[in-house]
Formats: sequence, C-alpha cells, structure tokens
Amino acid sequence: MRIVFTMDVPVGYGGMERVTSRVIRLLNSADGVEASVFLFDEGEEQDRQWLNGIPYKIHKSLIGNHKLRRIAHASALARYIAKVKPDIIITLNTIPCLISRLAIRFSLRNIKLLSWIHLPPLDRYRPYYLMKADYHLAISNEIRRQLMELGAAENDIATVFNPVAHSDAWTEKAPSARFIYIGRVHFEDQKRLKDLLSACALLNGEWHLDVIGDGPDREQCQAYAVACGVSQNITWHRWQRDPWQYVRENVGNVSALLLTSAHEGFPLILLEALSRGIWCISSDCVSGPGEIIQPGLNGELFPPRDTTALARKMQEIIDGRQLSSPAVIQESVVRFYEENYLAHLLSVLNAFTGNVVRQK
Repeated sequence: MRIVFTMDVPVGYGGMERVTSRVIRLLNSADGVEASVFLFDEGEEQDRQWLNGIPYKIHKSLIGNHKLRRIAHASALARYIAKVKPDIIITLNTIPCLISRLAIRFSLRNIKLLSWIHLPPLDRYRPYYLMKADYHLAISNEIRRQLMELGAAENDIATVFNPVAHSDAWTEKAPSARFIYIGRVHFEDQKRLKDLLSACALLNGEWHLDVIGDGPDREQCQAYAVACGVSQNITWHRWQRDPWQYVRENVGNVSALLLTSAHEGFPLILLEALSRGIWCISSDCVSGPGEIIQPGLNGELFPPRDTTALARKMQEIIDGRQLSSPAVIQESVVRFYEENYLAHLLSVLNAFTGNVVRQK
C-alpha cells in the first residue's frame, strides 16, 4: 500500500505537524506500506524540522491567480503520482482536497482520496471541498458529525483519534501548585489565554503558572497579566522544539496542564500530558477534549470562557485536592497509544481500499 499525504506547507510547528509526522512514521513501520507527504508551498515561512526522516516533496508556486496556482500544484502532484504510484491520497484540508482531486484526474489513475482534517470542518474555508474525497478520517466524533452535515455518508467516515507515544510517568509531586500551559499564545483567538489569566486573578494561596510557547499576542497577554495582578506568579517561556524535555529540565514537576481553547480538533497536548500521568484541566470546547478527559479520573472539564469554573478547579489543586495516581492517568488513554492506533488505522485503510496490510 502506497500512501501520499497532501497539505499546505504549515506555518510554524504545532500539533498537526507532530501528528502527521508520527502517523507517517508509524505507517512506514508496517509491512508493505510506503508513506510520503507532498506539500503545496505558496511562499509562507515554515519550519521543516518535523519532516526529518520522512519522504517528502514540496512544490512551490507564487502564481498570483489562485486558480492557475492550484492547477500548477495539481500538475506537479500528478507528476509525483506517476512516479510513486500511490493507492491512497490522504489530504489534510479543504483546498488540498480540491487540488488532490484535480491531480488524480490529471494522472488518469484509480486512486482513493481520503480527507483527514484536523479542525472542525464547518469553520474552514469552503468546507464543501472535502466532499470531493471518497472517504473521510475523522479525528473526533464532532468532526464526524460535521462531515455528515456537509453531506458525507456515515459509512464513508471512520473515527480515528490521534495517536500518542507511551511515556514514562512523572511520579514526583510538585511541592506547591504548579500549572503549565503549552501551545500558541493567543489572547482572544483560538487558545484564549485571556481566560486563563482572568481565572488566575481569582486564585488564592501559593501557585505558579509556566507558559511555554509563542504567538502573535504574547505582549498583549503579558500586559494583561500585569493588569490582573498575577504577573509575579507567571513565567513566560519561549517556544520549545521539545517542550516536555524543556519542562523536565527547566520547570520540574507540575500539578496540572491547562487548556482554555475556544475550539480544537483533537488536542495532542492533552494526550501528551496524560501519557505522562499529568492531570489536565481543559475547556469542554469543540472538539476533542470531551473525548479525552474523563472527569475525576484523569482531569476536569469546564465550560469554554467560564473563568470562574476554571478558577474553581485550579483552586481545588491549590487547596490540596487528592488527584488520581500517574499510573491511573496513563492507563486512561491506553486506546490512543501508538500500537493500538496503528492497528485501527490499518484496518480502516484496508476496509476502504480492499488491501490487506498488517503491523510488523
């Protein structure tokens, strides 16, 4: 089974890139699978470290007319198809889905096209382009529901949650309440650090927050922390290529990871924390956290933008709430571990294409 993933060259280095890299590596570890990625570059700045060790091809086009630019991308992809002869193309967004369908037509080959979108599709640009795919991989049940709303048949969608590597548990307890946030720094955009900082202003007792990441609203968030009177309790770290190693070496043991997003796809950062036995407190946003967090077992959920509810759950930790053991938290996400993920993904791809490919 030969598989080509198609996507726009991503700006930055986030969860989607890490998941894509991990999935391609997993697929290439299976007997009889060759997976690569074809990227459409339109001149954006990019970090290509996530492509290390992965077969890839980048086609760059700066044609001003978007229709002609897409035709140029499709022609280049058709040439790549003629070279690698894939059985499946898996595309990660709406425009890449349109381009991939056009490339398949140019190639005159019978290739199955699957969509694999990483954010709720109804909010994407021209989401109906996803209906040009034959089948769909949904990374959450909410994304599955939205694909059906767009017109996809139920039998043409498979829910395949994102994978996470099994990690050693962090068994040491932080001496006082220590919270971490890892991700892009948005004030009122997707990640909504404004809500996190507003909740911090409601806390009493000894606590500390480490923010690991960068983004366009960093200075605005820092100024808001000062206005809220909590800046002395917060350390602002920059973006880190390996944030978990950085946390181990520079932060130490933590009490909980926090996520205050307005929306997600299937947040990898929650899985990464839980796989290390770390309690998570997350907004119950669309989509993903409600399918990962089991309240009272591995973390807690709060209504999006409800800063009082978030502060209450943080305050419980400050006040000494007894949390589940790291081993119990790790066990709660066993179905997302890579070995289980790969078996499920291969069974889905086999069903969609009629192939028989197994793990090594």
